[in-house]
Amino acid sequence: MNELLVPDRECGPCTVCCTVHVIIDPELRKPPGVTCPHCRSGSGCAIYDARPRTCRGHFCAWRQLAQLDESWRPDLSNVYFELKSDPPEHYRHVLPQAPFGLRIMLLGDLDTARLGKLALTVAALVENQVPVILALAAPEHHLGGSLLLNPLLKPFAAECGAAYMEAFAKALHTCMNLPPQKIAV
Repeated sequence: MNELLVPDRECGPCTVCCTVHVIIDPELRKPPGVTCPHCRSGSGCAIYDARPRTCRGHFCAWRQLAQLDESWRPDLSNVYFELKSDPPEHYRHVLPQAPFGLRIMLLGDLDTARLGKLALTVAALVENQVPVILALAAPEHHLGGSLLLNPLLKPFAAECGAAYMEAFAKALHTCMNLPPQKIAV
């Protein structure tokens, strides 16, 4: 798996993945939004060399995509990108030939410049037939709402003008108003 990582790019003090994910593994069970008991702020995993297979094989898309520069590191940007090698079946019908999808989780408020960069990034992905799923971080023990953006943004993505930005804002608003779902682990 390490051959798929951007060379010389490390997590550093970022531990976002230690909190946002639900982990259902015999070695570790952790609900979403709850920080793993092995996570140490600023230094990462206390059991890194012996961490569960689930954690060992997971890397955020910032670690995998050179196109996402240092400013997109999740703890710096408030945005968590995750490659989905097999987009969920209920999205597969939209882009059946797509080899992967990209899930973008908003972790909190974004400044105007970051939101604009995100909108342009999503437009390029949609235009290139990459399934893009927008998701929101939710309270502890909950999954946030998520929304496939492609059908909503495809008609406007090529021009990326005012109509696209309006559609992007509407999709963001829709996602923000989806109720979080309680999950038991």
